[in-house]
Amino acid sequence: MIIACALGSIALAVVSYYSGYHNGVVTQGQTLADITALQQQAHTRGQQVRELEQQLANVHLGTEVDKKANENVRRGVLELKAEIAQLQEQNGFYRGLMEPTDNEHGLSFGKIEIRQTDRPNVFAYKVVVQQLATDHRLLSGTLSYAIKGRFEQAPASLSLHDVSAQQDTALVKLRFKYFQTIEGELTLPPGFEPEGIELVAKSTGKNAVVIDKQFGWLVEEI
Repeated sequence: MIIACALGSIALAVVSYYSGYHNGVVTQGQTLADITALQQQAHTRGQQVRELEQQLANVHLGTEVDKKANENVRRGVLELKAEIAQLQEQNGFYRGLMEPTDNEHGLSFGKIEIRQTDRPNVFAYKVVVQQLATDHRLLSGTLSYAIKGRFEQAPASLSLHDVSAQQDTALVKLRFKYFQTIEGELTLPPGFEPEGIELVAKSTGKNAVVIDKQFGWLVEEI
């Protein structure tokens, strides 16, 4: 019961944190506070992992092993380690925004995801467009998302607007200070064989830039 309550509290804390993560326009002070909070959460989760691992060791040493309790503790350890990895990834993401390297400045692409769903030809997509800088200013622009592949053995290209109900224009509007997340679902037509995606992000204004990147069609399974 104690283990279940602890895991429930941990899950609630993680869900509460991620619910605020997708807000792309935040203040620098808030971002730095998020980094500190992430580090503290990761430290706390590490302590909880060690405590659960000790409980697991104690169960193994008992004369009568409760298999169900053993499995619950083992599952809790795995879930906590996965959450720690996610927290560390988010921490690295924020630090990259606030403290870019000499070779990484300005408009760039962050995480690119294509995930399988339980429906044929339907995929979940996610693109993070970010601004790496020490002095962040509001950035405006557009994003073009094209799926490259073959249809009936001939080269073909599909715009995200053509296959995703979440996009009502050919170009996705960008407006953010730190990062912007574009996500939804896309449905490929029967017979289309995807091979990759091409992303073109353009900023507007005095120091306008264009970045054009191509990525393979790498699908994460459910």
